[in-house]
Amino acid sequence: MKVTPFTLERFFSQTEFNVRYHLASSAIMAWSLREFLNMANDPDLQFNLFCYTVGIY
Repeated sequence: MKVTPFTLERFFSQTEFNVRYHLASSAIMAWSLREFLNMANDPDLQFNLFCYTVGIY
């Protein structure tokens, strides 16, 4: 019996090793909120990300 690959698996097989940050993996090393926000070099973007993650927006 041949099983068709799942759409998500096909997507990851094509893209998961071609990105700088892989935020969708279930086996990633956890980042603190501060570490995540520090990836954004723009203070306005950091503020917006913070507000979004804590539910202000």
